[in-house]
Amino acid sequence: MTTSESAYLHCESCHQLAVHTVHYAGRLVVSTRCEACRTVVARDAGEARTEYLRDLEQRLQSKPRRLLRRALSDPKGFVTTLPTRVAAQPSKLAREWRTLLTASRTRNAEPPTRVDPR
Repeated sequence: MTTSESAYLHCESCHQLAVHTVHYAGRLVVSTRCEACRTVVARDAGEARTEYLRDLEQRLQSKPRRLLRRALSDPKGFVTTLPTRVAAQPSKLAREWRTLLTASRTRNAEPPTRVDPR
């Protein structure tokens, strides 16, 4: 699963329909960045962490049901891909958490200082 996607969105900062990079942690949108004006919009860090943990809990609770559905629909594919999928989970969760923390730092970062050319 990727942690970012591109989409055309209306930017509230530059008022253009522009490509935005949308960053996800699991199924949660944590930030967007306008590629035209580079404005970043990110969720509140505490709110994002709380919502991510709720989403993660729901994903973990539904995992047995999803695994059973996959096993019944494609037993051979399920058995052959299971070891790789299990091994990938820790890095997937770490990547989601890193995305969440990076977006929170971006939101809380100080805006760049403008220098008057006079």
